[in-house]
Amino acid sequence: MRTRSASVHRFPADVARDPRDTAFFDVAALDPQRALVLHSMRHPISGIPPDQSSDRPGPCLDFCWSFVLEPSDANRTRLLLRTRSNIYPEGMARIAHFLLVPVDVLMSRSLLLGIKRRAEEVVAR
Repeated sequence: MRTRSASVHRFPADVARDPRDTAFFDVAALDPQRALVLHSMRHPISGIPPDQSSDRPGPCLDFCWSFVLEPSDANRTRLLLRTRSNIYPEGMARIAHFLLVPVDVLMSRSLLLGIKRRAEEVVAR
């Protein structure tokens, strides 16, 4: 199994940002050449982290993405993407579920297609 070397090395507890600087993820776990787990806890609209010391931290979207590489045969590797999320307060979760699931499907598909495109560019060289 081979992965393209990244220009930035990540370690657990590092913060990873998206290219537009609109999302922040803590590197929750890292197993080089095998798995990367990103975690974020943010306000669903503003993107600001909740004040966890407060009795009433307000609405919060707590989610993680895990990217796992699994060899499928001698020349191929599968990329598995797993998503988990919780929404607080719980009453908000029912409403947000209907909005967030379709958005998550679109984001995940776009993310995986981008990874596929870059991986195929490397192979084509």
